[in-house]
Amino acid sequence: MDGQIYLVGGLGGGRAVALVDRYDPVADAWTALPDLPTPRDHMAAGAVAGRVVIAGGREADIDSHVARVDVFDPATGRWATASPMPTSRGGTAAAVLDGWLYVIGGEGNRAAPSGVFSAVEAWEAATDRWVVLPAMPNPRHGMAAAALDGRIYVPGRLAAGVRRRVDGRGHRALTRFCLNINLFGVEAGDEPQQQHQAPAAARVPWQPASSPSEATAVQP
Repeated sequence: MDGQIYLVGGLGGGRAVALVDRYDPVADAWTALPDLPTPRDHMAAGAVAGRVVIAGGREADIDSHVARVDVFDPATGRWATASPMPTSRGGTAAAVLDGWLYVIGGEGNRAAPSGVFSAVEAWEAATDRWVVLPAMPNPRHGMAAAALDGRIYVPGRLAAGVRRRVDGRGHRALTRFCLNINLFGVEAGDEPQQQHQAPAAARVPWQPASSPSEATAVQP
């Protein structure tokens, strides 16, 4: 964000830490920033509307996950607490799109034998609110997410807390979440809606995308 890289929380010595540092690649220099309000690892993170947002995560143990959301404002150098996630979890993927932070999947689900979540929820910086979006077709954690051209791509997965193969070809499941970023999820032909309209819900399904080729696959 603003040409700087933020390193927030994580694991150190087998425990979650609250350390926060900022790296300036031009000056090749690190600056220590105020600690997270609570130590956490395996959390979601994103730069939204000029602020660093940290959502969920845990304190080393999978079952210690939290729904807490903290926001760091570089202009003031302070952390503030935002509305908590609807679903407490850690080990999620995250992506930022059009002023929203999307938190996807995760682990620590005591209600499922796999212990993994398929939940998808989004936080809007302008209103400090969460919306619940359609769940992924299958529960996943330990994956990546990227926003590109109005869509969120979620490649790879782990299920049930262990490495598994997908169609005999390794971790190469790729799911695509579609969103019209210009109209806040309003489909063509719909009446215009108010500013800060939530992303499309049931009208915006998950879609499968192509998997990497055998030549580029990374085997577990």
